[in-house]
Amino acid sequence: MRAFGCVGVLAFVSACASAPSSRTGEDVAWEMPADAHGARLAFENSDPRAFSWRDGERGPELVLAEPARWEAPVRAPQAIALCTELAFGEFTLDVEVAQTGREYPHRDLCLYFGWRDAAHFGYVHLSSAADENAHGVFLVDGAPRRQVTARRDAGIAWGAPDAWHRVRLERRDGRVRVFVDGASEAVMEADAAPFRDGFCGVGSFDDVGAFRALRIRGKTVPRPDAAPFASR
Repeated sequence: MRAFGCVGVLAFVSACASAPSSRTGEDVAWEMPADAHGARLAFENSDPRAFSWRDGERGPELVLAEPARWEAPVRAPQAIALCTELAFGEFTLDVEVAQTGREYPHRDLCLYFGWRDAAHFGYVHLSSAADENAHGVFLVDGAPRRQVTARRDAGIAWGAPDAWHRVRLERRDGRVRVFVDGASEAVMEADAAPFRDGFCGVGSFDDVGAFRALRIRGKTVPRPDAAPFASR
């Protein structure tokens, strides 16, 4: 996995220092603010009772302490926290994650991208085991989520609830790819063509976990007009 860095003319955006940007078409590097208060201002989530922020040893951590109780208009994940500072087309997202629940085949965490509204977005589902409903790249397009994965491995070895993993999600060169813990080979990939541009974020289908050190680098696009969870 390549180390994250700002290269060339990349602009650096800090969520705790500015309101949501109206700039589009720029190469931008965004990273989570330095404290929990600043990070909280940069995100909107589907269930404030389930999500909370804390200051950890390595910066702010987003904690999903219980399964979210929000319901999308169609069958889709329930726990969703979106960075609404900027929207992206092609991008690379890096984040550290901990799955804090019990072990079972669908023990999961999710990364979201291309969010337009609650019925139109993409996500990757990282799970202990792979099947038709787990551990893959999924599309929500006005209908219940469907898997569009072209290739994947057998699943994620989450380990203990306090074990952190580095995850990279790339949407570049017509492909969606996910890498875990610095591996050079993707754990899953799919064709990027079905997916729209939009917000990125983190969460779970119906499980629990924690997230920190979120960084996104990519080309900005116009932000979606609708509030992410207006019907909550």
